[in-house]
Amino acid sequence: MRAMILTAESFIGRRHLAESIGQGVDQFLQNPDVMPLNRMEELLVRSALSRYGTTLEGKRRAARALNISLGTLYNKVKRYNVNN
Repeated sequence: MRAMILTAESFIGRRHLAESIGQGVDQFLQNPDVMPLNRMEELLVRSALSRYGTTLEGKRRAARALNISLGTLYNKVKRYNVNN
């Protein structure tokens, strides 16, 4: 599954996201301040692993949900020091 968000606004908010994704980022959007992209990415990786689990199958599902390869997920887990 791939998604594209088109908006004339300068930021992407919860209303721009699909409901299933938006629920996972509620905590980030409570504060209207801008968050660095790498911090948002880290939180999304953590959220996906929390939702799908850290087994191999869970990581496959998390990677699929994030629309990244399993190898990319492993690189991000290492980069952000996400404990398995």
